Amino acid sequence: MFKHVAKCQRTLGVNLSITKLTERVYTAFDALLIAKMRDSIAKQMKPFADLVVQFDSNKDGFLEKKEIEQLFLSCSLAFNENALNRVFNHIFDLSKSQKP
Repeated sequence: MFKHVAKCQRTLGVNLSITKLTERVYTAFDALLIAKMRDSIAKQMKPFADLVVQFDSNKDGFLEKKEIEQLFLSCSLAFNENALNRVFNHIFDLSKSQKP
């Protein structure tokens, strides 16, 4: 992915700082992770709400990190620890920004 972003940077003739280039790579990586999650969950042929209820092991109405990880594994999504942490950070940052 880095090669693709770096190639685009050279092709367009745009000077990007390494910080901005790195930010673009991570943004693309996050988008890829989210797309894989969306596609894998959609293949489950169950409404997402049903999956949440199924994996909410302590029945508190919320999915904790371990419960989300189990949901991902059931959808054939096996992320390494760094990727999993990026997904959680993205989910929790998104939920904070959507609160009134």
